[in-house]
Amino acid sequence: MINIKPGPELDRLVAEKIMGWRYEIDSGVHLYMYDNGACRLVSDWSPSTDMLNAWEVVKKADLLISNCMIRLENGVLIGNCEVGDGVFGESAPHAICLAALESIGYECSNI
Repeated sequence: MINIKPGPELDRLVAEKIMGWRYEIDSGVHLYMYDNGACRLVSDWSPSTDMLNAWEVVKKADLLISNCMIRLENGVLIGNCEVGDGVFGESAPHAICLAALESIGYECSNI
């Protein structure tokens, strides 16, 4: 079982291992590079804490999500889900990221 808290470390693992993006620093700017040459600012993508970003991971990893309790609170989607084979996290986005990594066989020993 993977036990990484939500935040930049988990986001980067998901970006590289699930989304297939490369992490680069160009002129001091932290970027995720796509295969087609396009890029995205690292600071603009946090699937472990942002539900909209987490849905990109769900689509890419083709995850099965069940028992989801998501609500809008102060303009932010929050909640928790059971993902894959019973992976839970501190929030729905966190659980999605952990399940995506587990779905490819990523383990704590890889950290």
